Amino acid sequence: MNHVDEYWEYHKIVGDEVGDKLLTPQQYEEYKRTVVPERMKNRLFVSWRVEGGIDCELIGPETLCHCQHRYRQHNTDNPEKNTKCKNCRCRKYEFVPRMLPAYTVQM
Repeated sequence: MNHVDEYWEYHKIVGDEVGDKLLTPQQYEEYKRTVVPERMKNRLFVSWRVEGGIDCELIGPETLCHCQHRYRQHNTDNPEKNTKCKNCRCRKYEFVPRMLPAYTVQM
């Protein structure tokens, strides 16, 4: 299962940045060395709140936009740029609230 973990890590770090091609191990190490520190400096933590200030949902890399692409597929590495989608004509990331199933408590 180690290869699955490695693929998952690669996908989380590189994502769609390089298109359909895979980076060589050397390119991947260079990518991690140069890009990841910049991402860590530009991290953005967002939560969507309802009236009254209750955090309803945390927004992160896998959260969908109205264009059906994920937050990570928008230009989020540089906060000074617009969060335009890299895969479609969406001009900026817009969170779409969704109904979640009710949680039941068993006693």
